Amino acid sequence: MDLSFCIIGKNESSHLRRCLTALKKCGHEIVFVDTGSSDETVAIAREYTDKVFFFEWINDFSAARNFAMEQASEDMVFFVDCDEYLEDVSSCIEAITLMEAYPDALGQILRRNLCDDSNGGQTVYEDLVERFFDRRLYKYTGRIHEQPVRRDGSVPSACRLPMIFSHDGYLGTPEQKKKKGLRDQELLLRDLEENRKNNIPDDPYIFYQLGQASTLMADKEKALEYYKSGVALDIDPSLTYVQMMITNYGNTLTDAQRCEEALALARYEDRIDDYADYFTMLGFAALQSKKYLTAIYYYKKALGASGHNLIFAAGALPHHNLGCIYEAFGNYKKAIEHFEDADKAGHEGSAARASALRNKQENTSDKDNGIFHNFIFICDEATDLTRLKASMDSLRAQTVGFEHVMATFVCRADSKSDPLYTQIRAWENESPDNILVLESDIVDKNT
Repeated sequence: MDLSFCIIGKNESSHLRRCLTALKKCGHEIVFVDTGSSDETVAIAREYTDKVFFFEWINDFSAARNFAMEQASEDMVFFVDCDEYLEDVSSCIEAITLMEAYPDALGQILRRNLCDDSNGGQTVYEDLVERFFDRRLYKYTGRIHEQPVRRDGSVPSACRLPMIFSHDGYLGTPEQKKKKGLRDQELLLRDLEENRKNNIPDDPYIFYQLGQASTLMADKEKALEYYKSGVALDIDPSLTYVQMMITNYGNTLTDAQRCEEALALARYEDRIDDYADYFTMLGFAALQSKKYLTAIYYYKKALGASGHNLIFAAGALPHHNLGCIYEAFGNYKKAIEHFEDADKAGHEGSAARASALRNKQENTSDKDNGIFHNFIFICDEATDLTRLKASMDSLRAQTVGFEHVMATFVCRADSKSDPLYTQIRAWENESPDNILVLESDIVDKNT
């Protein structure tokens, strides 16, 4: 299968050479469409391809992309942005093989976005974007944050490709971000106004992107307004962008000290079961509200989720904050474990916290290890296993695991073959620091 890489750009001289160098190694046609550059962008593009075209900018990214695909020699087109670059050129071969097997699908790439974080550093935000498709089947719609859609209006299928692109277009000075946010906001509001004129129902995606644009401009109140409007519409929490909108809304609420409103977004928990960013957001809102067991619950859910966008939300942040909570509870062993895991996941400062806490643990006379619930279970032949399981499930749920429990089971010495004894030993193996089994004839003597 042959393909054409399609790129649109304006004044991208600082990014373009890096982008085109990687694409050129793939050995396929490159189509570049300039939308009004005044720097060296066009000259750089001509170093890599003779397929350079010009499109008069009309404040419509979809129009520019659709024009670009019309100039391609191949029907299979692959769109790349100027501030993106392919990490592994060899992955292009496997991607083509997959698209040959699923020619009607939208090929998705993984994009690693380098972003500024709230602490003055940088973090990585991952997302999947649709870039590889048959132009005869798809076209772009939307003035900004444009999306490829089926020309016949049917629902497209997606094909995950093994291609990873790095993207640094979200970095910049506050002034640059504000300028970009204002541009995005203007185009999104035009789409919203046009839809309403044509009696098209409000699209939650537009409000999500308006919230994003407002965040880029550091206008938190406006971001809250747009996110709230988007969440209030008929949304499908199984969609990735909806999960991101709910999560961003919650994080912005917490940042505005409106933690209870953020925690109210737990109403989507039964429909968002595998998205770490969402549970990390709820965990932080709970932590800020001093609801520590609730925070533990959500941070554990985050660590158990396989889906994420923000890499730190899937590991480093929940592990570090769990370490802080367990340290405050006096459960130094668990705190050290989480600080060490946070360090492995890239959280700066966690290693030092683990080391300091290890020294404190060795020198402290406090050996209760954060236990604040003690239980003794006397188990004899009358003990009902089903009811005992229910009690343990309830205990586990209320204490978010057994980390803060000391449960002692006193069993008959001759009960090793009983299903009850087998289950209790299984609990002990699961949590050896918190569950103790004693075999004694005390039970038989009814002492």
